[in-house]
Amino acid sequence: MPEAKVVPNEITYNAAISASAKGGLWEFALVLLGVMAQHNVMRDQITYNAVLDAAFDKHQGCALFDEARSLGMYPRLLQKGESFVELHDLSCGAAVHAVRWWLAEVVPRLLVAGTERPARFTIITGWGKSRKEWQTSDIQATVIQLLDELQLQSCIDVTNQGRVIIDARQLESSALRPL
Repeated sequence: MPEAKVVPNEITYNAAISASAKGGLWEFALVLLGVMAQHNVMRDQITYNAVLDAAFDKHQGCALFDEARSLGMYPRLLQKGESFVELHDLSCGAAVHAVRWWLAEVVPRLLVAGTERPARFTIITGWGKSRKEWQTSDIQATVIQLLDELQLQSCIDVTNQGRVIIDARQLESSALRPL
């Protein structure tokens, strides 16, 4: 970029990280994230969404999600209470890590013996009505696929199509912690 006399900023880095994610170049996306830090370029929610799309199925994605969460990039995750996880404003990659984190760290606290156990857990995905025409990601489908892979039965809420429901009766805290 310097050769073209373009001063890199968060927008150019975010675009490059997003392109790396789409191209399957997750390692390069991580390098760009590191370069942003070296050059004191602000990393924002868009940055973390893009890098988590690149590394959604990699071990490094867990640490990146924790970093983003600790920096306050996803403040709405638990805004409706711990038996809900809110995925609006997350990319598919970020949503995968958010659900894994919620199932491993938050839900087990609610399943402790001797406490009032919720009857169900709710993942708020939205149902795509605010998705732009050019966007191809489907967070709800991605979340349902993840739950299937984890062998957790789920269904779309009949009263709100933007919510995925997990019946709490099938959950054991000891099985969720390793996620």
